[in-house]
Amino acid sequence: MSITLLALVGLPGSGKTTASSYFKKEGMPVIRMGDITDNLLNKDKVPFNEENEKKYREYIRIKYGKEIYAKLATPKISAELKHKSLVIVDGLRSREELDYFKEKFPYIKVLYIDVPRKVRYQRLKHRLIRPLNVTEAKKRDKNEISRFKLTDIKKTAEYIIKNEESLSHFQRQLSLLVHKLRKNYD
Repeated sequence: MSITLLALVGLPGSGKTTASSYFKKEGMPVIRMGDITDNLLNKDKVPFNEENEKKYREYIRIKYGKEIYAKLATPKISAELKHKSLVIVDGLRSREELDYFKEKFPYIKVLYIDVPRKVRYQRLKHRLIRPLNVTEAKKRDKNEISRFKLTDIKKTAEYIIKNEESLSHFQRQLSLLVHKLRKNYD
């Protein structure tokens, strides 16, 4: 039985949370790296908004290194891999995080969720949790593309799913990927 760690990567509004929900429904454990930021905001009683989240994300990475989120997620991932052959990591953000995971989990695979900018901006504007207006979305994109080089990770991804159509279409693509992954580890 082979083991797989599947890292979800994509720009904001691409559908990582939707994919994570789908994978959870299919019985796969999902480790959300953004929970680290959320927990710190809760602990410090700081309101959840784009500005505060960005400050915390940047502070943590400056203080502890660009791979800190991967380091902090590793114990949860390792614990899940003791019981499951397929674990999902939601929110990989940088080459440093991917390199760290590759060192710890050489069987990691990357799923890049690709969505046209206009579609993502519409989704971000209307999402219930952490909505972003177009100006905020553009700033976040610029930061994630220039600082974290997410599009470079796309070039090395084992799987790329386009998520520009309906939810059911996206779920069908995820289902095909789950089938392919399960075939590899069953």
